Amino acid sequence: MIAQFDPLKGEMLSILHPDGQCEDSLKPDLTEDAIQELYRKMVFIRLADQRALSLQRQGRMGTYAPVEGQEAAQVGSAHALDPHDWVFPSFRETGVFFMRGVPLRDIYLYWMGD
Repeated sequence: MIAQFDPLKGEMLSILHPDGQCEDSLKPDLTEDAIQELYRKMVFIRLADQRALSLQRQGRMGTYAPVEGQEAAQVGSAHALDPHDWVFPSFRETGVFFMRGVPLRDIYLYWMGD
């Protein structure tokens, strides 16, 4: 149960069991379709990130801060916001920009110095 979770004791909170099943008491209040859509967005951000890193290594993009491994934090936190909420993305927040409606083209142009 979540009430018993204490990160200060070095415990790990696991929402998924080793067999891939979700812990029912921790399942988010989202439809299966919404969960799948958020997963698709995380995969999209991972692919966009890999592409941007490749462009940066080819010299076609300036400084780029990869976000690999942070997709769920970005997509999940941005999804939880209301449309009127303000966001101040920082260095590794490609997913937040995208979730807030910034087209990937504009994100890439930003990192290319345009």
